[in-house]
Amino acid sequence: WGEALCYMPGADYVQMLGITHYQMNNGTNGAAPASFKAMYTETANKMLPYFENHPWIIGEFACGAGGEVVYDWGKGGYVPVPDLETKKQWQADWIKGMFDCFMKNQEPGYEFAKNIKAATWFSCNDYANVDGVDKVINYLRLDTGVPKALEAFRDGYAALKAARENE
Repeated sequence: WGEALCYMPGADYVQMLGITHYQMNNGTNGAAPASFKAMYTETANKMLPYFENHPWIIGEFACGAGGEVVYDWGKGGYVPVPDLETKKQWQADWIKGMFDCFMKNQEPGYEFAKNIKAATWFSCNDYANVDGVDKVINYLRLDTGVPKALEAFRDGYAALKAARENE
């Protein structure tokens, strides 16, 4: 019952497909986050047979950088994030990869991105009150708190805009 396709009203009623994924990047396992390409290829493999001739919009999405603290279920409380700078770099790399996918959306291997016509970045941090102090638990907002991500987003958007203007 939870499968999105169970709610498909029929081709006569659909003008656009809305999709979304978040890559929170705030775990403590030390693994780099799944890429934009990997996440949306999986969605496209499922949805393209039904929505190949529809434009797609990413209603909201983001890649977080983790935060100042993360909830440790084993300890039952918030603990500092020891590798925040690494996660901020992973966030910037994820954004670069996202724009690379948008730039290559007509190339083999990037078919998943061909239908994506618009996307909305969820630009708001997640917070928790820890011992009376508000702490960021995930940097999603593109601002000076994540300068590498902000730079990657600005550069990627400028390159994509220039490429589209030259088409």
